[in-house]
This record gives sequence, C-alpha cells and structure tokens, in this order.
Amino acid sequence: MLVVPLHVASGVRMKILEAWARGVPVVSTPAGAQGMDATDGRELLLARDPQDFALALHRLHTEPGLIEHLTTSGRRTLAANHDPRTVAASLSDVYALR
Repeated sequence: MLVVPLHVASGVRMKILEAWARGVPVVSTPAGAQGMDATDGRELLLARDPQDFALALHRLHTEPGLIEHLTTSGRRTLAANHDPRTVAASLSDVYALR
C-alpha cells in the first residue's frame, strides 16, 4: 500500500498514479491527493491526522473487498484522466483552438 502523509504538496502526484497503475491501495492526506479527481472511499482513503491514518490502514486489513474496490476504482480513474492517449487528445484539442 502507498501512504502519502503530505500536508503541503504541488504538481502531479506521480506516486499515486504509479500506485493505481500497479493495483496498490492508497491512503493520503487531502493535500497529498489534491487535484487527483479522487474521492475518499472510492479510489483511495483520506486521512487528516495520525489517528485517521491508523484507522485507514486498519480498514485495509479488515474490510473484505476494500482493497479490490480501491484499486479497481483507482485504475479506472487513471485510465480516464491520465492515460497518454487521453492526455494527448486533450492537448491536441487545446492546440487546435489556437
């Protein structure tokens, strides 16, 4: 699993994208997942403090199907928003407007 305990972050969250691509569940702070178009409990688990992180990690180990749900949804979001073909098509559209 990937744990992203960042309180300040910028840029694309490459580690989260890599985790989704590899089918690894993600637990992150809201700042660590900002801009990822991800929802708590759908593609990842969000934690705001150490207790939240401990609870999220416990959930991953005790809730049947949670890991599969998060990794499947994460891969779906990755494919929809970050696939190279999708990004290239979006850039092509932007350049065509000029």
